Amino acid sequence: MTIEAKVGLFTILILTAGLASIAFLQGGTLWEGGYDLLVRVKDAGGMVESAPVRMSGVHVGRVRRLDLTSAGQAIITVRIREGVAIPTGSRFAIAVQGLIGDRFITVTPGPATAPPIRAGETVDAADPFTVEEIFARVVAVARQAEEALVNINRLVGDPTLPTALSETVRNARDTTLVMRRAADNIEHATQTLDRSISREIPTIARDLRAMAADLAGAAQEVRTLVRDVAADGETAQRLRETVGAVQRATQRVDKVTQDLSGVINEQQVRAVRASLTEAQTAITEARQGVAEIRQGVAEARGVISRAGGVVDRVERIVPDQLQLPGLPSGYQLDYQLWYAGQRLGHDVRFTLLPDAPRRYIFTWRDIGGSSRIGLQVGNQLANAPGLSYRYGLIDGQPGLGLDYGTAPGPVYSIDVFNLNQLTVNLYATYFFQRDWGISLRGLGLLGQPTLGIGYLRRF
Repeated sequence: MTIEAKVGLFTILILTAGLASIAFLQGGTLWEGGYDLLVRVKDAGGMVESAPVRMSGVHVGRVRRLDLTSAGQAIITVRIREGVAIPTGSRFAIAVQGLIGDRFITVTPGPATAPPIRAGETVDAADPFTVEEIFARVVAVARQAEEALVNINRLVGDPTLPTALSETVRNARDTTLVMRRAADNIEHATQTLDRSISREIPTIARDLRAMAADLAGAAQEVRTLVRDVAADGETAQRLRETVGAVQRATQRVDKVTQDLSGVINEQQVRAVRASLTEAQTAITEARQGVAEIRQGVAEARGVISRAGGVVDRVERIVPDQLQLPGLPSGYQLDYQLWYAGQRLGHDVRFTLLPDAPRRYIFTWRDIGGSSRIGLQVGNQLANAPGLSYRYGLIDGQPGLGLDYGTAPGPVYSIDVFNLNQLTVNLYATYFFQRDWGISLRGLGLLGQPTLGIGYLRRF
């Protein structure tokens, strides 16, 4: 074999090996078999070629090509491994590995008895999760938190609440005193009837009149108590029934008093014995009614006392007037357009309660590229104005951050994260106004640094 033939053969072998290596790294081979399916989705969501296709967690193919339809939808061509049948009715979706990992297509198989999807068919996939949905959910949580704080502030800050409770307690106290006087008069009238019915009838009539007046006053006080304590409660219903019994007893006492009018001697006592017996019955009913009223008043005072204790505890815990941030000051949204390493990228940062001592931060860096997500909690240092620290997930890894400065003016930040491969990022932003500025960034300072410049807009 000549030298030229050997060189040509060696060159062909090298090219073949290189093409085979490229195909292997892309997840397939030069002679990869199988069949193609077209997956239609509204938004490809960062999908790339050679991304895996998995059915029930098992690798069954890969992404070959991404295209756009005339309607602006994404068409993803996938190559399914030979011998793998996907039943009709299977669900296709774009998923992500972990929190911020690579995108892939997942297939949830349909009924096993369904016929398989034929090669070249187009199937629809579920849309991937987007940052707009994250923002919508965070803003919804912020709105609910603000509404709850407003309701608490309205309850605790109501100046009429302590006055209403004090008035109710005072009415309960006055009612107790009136009922005590009524009970004393009832006991006095009972003892008078029990000792002798030969006592002067005018004295008995006078006592009965006094008792009737006290009972009428007690009924009026109990009505006020019922209205103040619980208009629709069980205690109020029992008090209403007792008030009715007291009113009936009052009417019977009035009737007895009328019968006794003009009776002044012993001979006429026998003529009114029936009326006196009826008076004793009325007094017994009144005594029972007063006992029930006392029990109801005691229950009402217990409820009022417990309510007063709760209000006292709330007032000790919650300040007299809560200072609630309005919705525009309850969150802050930063958008940054940057250029670094011959790449143009976008960052989004959402801060909940930015002016509070503790704030909550969501970041999404390099949108559409590596898509690194962070969730952090920030705390303001009390003895160092303008200095705060953060902790949580930075670019998907546990880490710490430090911020110094306020807008307008310079603001400096440093992030240290990824314990497996320690990474340090530096950011310097000069805010010409409170809502916009120019930023410089240095990424991966402990490895291969990347420098960049950007424009930041704050909403």
